[in-house]
Amino acid sequence: MFYINLYNQTIFYLPVTKSQFNPLDTTEHEYAYGYKLTFEAEPHFDYSFSDKVSVSVGVPVTFTMGPQLEIDGAPSATNPEYYILSASPSASVFVMAFMPFELKAGYTLPILGKNANAASTLVFQLKTFLKF
Repeated sequence: MFYINLYNQTIFYLPVTKSQFNPLDTTEHEYAYGYKLTFEAEPHFDYSFSDKVSVSVGVPVTFTMGPQLEIDGAPSATNPEYYILSASPSASVFVMAFMPFELKAGYTLPILGKNANAASTLVFQLKTFLKF
């Protein structure tokens, strides 16, 4: 009924050579985006009321970070390093009816961060499934 889900995603970006968007300046520059790291730990609880109805509750805590953009080997002043820590509690109900469906509600709350978009989000989802 209770478990902890651990997750990691590591993305490495290869350097790219491209010109700026200015038509008067066609000089090519090398952009090194570096990497993006994501770590998540989610305590999760599942409970089945019957064969046809189950409830699920989870609170994933996510930490995402990335380095400063480098242009031609020099740090970019406009794209500094970033990180954000957020919690996203959610609850869902799965019903096995004539057409199975899942109703889910979740909220994302940014806790702390630096140079990142910190937006709270409220999400409602209705998923329907075909039964074969």
